[in-house]
Amino acid sequence: MGWALSFGTLPPADFTFSNETEIKSVDPAVVTGVPDSRIVMSLFEGLVRWDPKTLDPIPGVAERWELSADKRVYTFHLRHDAKWSDGSPLTARDFYYSYRRLLDPKTASEYVYQLSRYLKGAQRYNSAEVTVGEPVEVEFKNADQAKPGARGAVLKGELVASVDVPDPHDDTKTVPVRTVKIDGHERKYCAEDVPETERVEQILPDFDSVGIKVLDDYTLELTINDPTPYFLSLTGFQTLSPVNQKCIETHGYPAWTKAENLVCNGSYKLTFRHLRDRIRLEKNPYYWNRDAVQLNIVDALSLSADTTALNLYLTRKVDWITTVPSTAIPIILREKRPDFHPAVELTTNFYRFNVTRPPLTDPRVRRALSMGLNRQNIIDTVTQMNEMPAYSLVPPLLK
Repeated sequence: MGWALSFGTLPPADFTFSNETEIKSVDPAVVTGVPDSRIVMSLFEGLVRWDPKTLDPIPGVAERWELSADKRVYTFHLRHDAKWSDGSPLTARDFYYSYRRLLDPKTASEYVYQLSRYLKGAQRYNSAEVTVGEPVEVEFKNADQAKPGARGAVLKGELVASVDVPDPHDDTKTVPVRTVKIDGHERKYCAEDVPETERVEQILPDFDSVGIKVLDDYTLELTINDPTPYFLSLTGFQTLSPVNQKCIETHGYPAWTKAENLVCNGSYKLTFRHLRDRIRLEKNPYYWNRDAVQLNIVDALSLSADTTALNLYLTRKVDWITTVPSTAIPIILREKRPDFHPAVELTTNFYRFNVTRPPLTDPRVRRALSMGLNRQNIIDTVTQMNEMPAYSLVPPLLK
């Protein structure tokens, strides 16, 4: 694989670090990787942030909040000086839009459970679970197909009937035909081209049934299913960051995530992204806490090889690397370098054996191998990274 860095062709960054692999996207709803999160959480900010030392939730877009006596209703009061990177105000309606988009089945967010498991009615909305007699919303196909990501027209009504009919494209399957009463008139809808029905994109529970309310421009209310001590911290997770509706609906997905289009609300904005090179971030002049942002330009390099990253660090081409080659760690530990900061990571390494072939088909043999394996000796002589010996898949510190 070819790889190159364009040092010397750009104005220097105030801080440069290795961000490991290429990121998937800068869309908070779809990213899942750690390298992605470093960028996304620089570009976007949720209702709360995390204290850099304790990781406790501290004010973000929300300057304060209250929790009801039953610990199920959170009322967030947003900052009046919170703005998007284009200078437009950020309001509670932006969170309403963003959370609905996250829960939309079409978004297909892998981390949607960070919200759907807790927010009242969110699981049913995300799974498109509708019941006869309940309010629903009928979404038609987006008329502007050049702008994917924008919703189609939506009508609200009451689901009065649901029947399964043969799929017109596969006679071994069925598709639901749903009858919805809208303004006193019953209409039949289906997601396929079934005779005597109207073609729709999807039918979902009415979003009003989900536990999110906009009380005014700067007050947001979230109702969760059960008391959850860590829910407040979750509102600072990347997936629950707000996104700009106008930006998405103007440019469509994924074009809205390009540097020239992206509107964000975090401490930095995206200047450019060069594949297999770097992502450049610049201080967001509209960020509410901009005076506390000390670095004006930050470069995140795409470096998949730990050895390359270490060499660039040792030659002072980068200021921080996230990982060190395992073969170099024993040497670094012996040197007692003051710039090496090992930290506890809750992961477990294990050997995988083919247990479908004798004698490993016998659980007694597998148990004997496990009991006879000298884990501490492997740590001392092979990995040499001061790990803790593990006797289960659950890391020792979690027990």
